[in-house]
Amino acid sequence: MRPFRKILVARWRGASNVNTLRRRGLGVLLAAVLIAAPGAMAAANTDAAQAKKLIEDLSKQALSILKTEKGNLPQREAKFRTILSEYFAMSSISRTVAGQHWQEMSPKQQSDFQKLFSEWVLKTYARRFGGYKGEDIAVGDTSAVGRDSVLVQTTVSGAERNNKVEWRVRNTGKESNKIVDVSVDGVSMLVTQRSEIASIVKNKGVDGMLDMLRAHVQKADSSR
Repeated sequence: MRPFRKILVARWRGASNVNTLRRRGLGVLLAAVLIAAPGAMAAANTDAAQAKKLIEDLSKQALSILKTEKGNLPQREAKFRTILSEYFAMSSISRTVAGQHWQEMSPKQQSDFQKLFSEWVLKTYARRFGGYKGEDIAVGDTSAVGRDSVLVQTTVSGAERNNKVEWRVRNTGKESNKIVDVSVDGVSMLVTQRSEIASIVKNKGVDGMLDMLRAHVQKADSSR
């Protein structure tokens, strides 16, 4: 998705990007972190009813945070961090976003990337989407995807937006049912984020990419 990748590189600072992010609103907030895990992962069968309940529970918690923590950024970040841990396969997500460069990283670089990527996503969206304008989330049908995943359809609607958000849920065994991919209005976050990370590593190297993520996290902390 264009608005999301413009945040990570320098050109994301333009005003047009902020307006686009606001148009997508809550749909992007809930999808910001969500990227498909590798298809080669060993996975158990995913129950459709459990997958749907996972998204229903996530929706309720996210809306509650937006309604009650509008002006309190530290509390909002703390609650979003809990959501990341509880609902998303973040270790798998970060490895997938790193793509082929994951194997090129040292163990320390891998650890740094997983931590920085999660923190960057958390701080970016906890801050950017503090305003809540009465959006609602309707959880719809489910459908099987391949042998190990369930796609849960939702609609995020409000006075200023109407977004279709599809959540891919997989039972990875180790992490149980977790969100591993999200598409907002038909655009998967996996393709966007993986492409952007690859581009940054190509131009700046792995250390340069880590430095860029680290700078974004530090800037968010210092501007509280």
